[in-house]
Amino acid sequence: MLQMDKEPIIEAIPETNGIEFTWASIAAAFFVVFIVTVFLILKSRRKQKNTFLIVGLSDSGKTLIYSKLINKDVNHTTYTSLKENVYNKLSTKHGEENRLVDYPGAEKLRTGLFDNWLKKELPFVRGVIFVIDSGTFNRKLRDVAELLYDVLYQLKMNKSLSTPLLIACSKQDNSLAKSEKAISDALEREFGLINISRAAALSSTDGRAGGKLLTLSGGDFSWMDLKMGDLNFYPTSAIETDEFDLKNVREWINSH
Repeated sequence: MLQMDKEPIIEAIPETNGIEFTWASIAAAFFVVFIVTVFLILKSRRKQKNTFLIVGLSDSGKTLIYSKLINKDVNHTTYTSLKENVYNKLSTKHGEENRLVDYPGAEKLRTGLFDNWLKKELPFVRGVIFVIDSGTFNRKLRDVAELLYDVLYQLKMNKSLSTPLLIACSKQDNSLAKSEKAISDALEREFGLINISRAAALSSTDGRAGGKLLTLSGGDFSWMDLKMGDLNFYPTSAIETDEFDLKNVREWINSH
């Protein structure tokens, strides 16, 4: 017989915590906004950094490389210029238009390079291409090293050693051309000598061991001392051969 005097058992249904659900939604929304904002900032900075700067000694072949990057079929006779060449519509595989600047190598124009392009215009520089004449490298080693040292020092002083640097070991079509490995090793040794001579000169004048020194590693300088994440030595030639051309330089530009 059924007993009707007992009350039915009703289980309590747990209540949904509306406050926790609301805060989780807000946190998720903020996270999405943060990710989108960071993406837009990075994209904006990439657009802002639209300049590839070509530097090097006079007669290193900078202007021919500059011309061939704009039009690979051109075959201009190079000349010494007293003013930078600027091209504002260098297209990349991403469909972007960048500025390509060929700065003169004359020593008397270095102030403009350091004060303008490697300081004032530096926020717009996406990458630096330092051109070396591989055929005359041995006899111009000290001059090449001094200029490259000062370029790197300027980047360091402006907290921009993260700027991608391509050292284009050009004129590889020359039978006397040094390989990129030989050039890299020789520059390391020369940078060590520059460290020592500059430290000695500064110490003898004002007692300081600092000043315009790129590193404090002395004669034991290594490229690793710079802690640059994007430093490359490429063998190149504006005069195309079966073995060398400017393809790797173009690919480097497209990848940055």
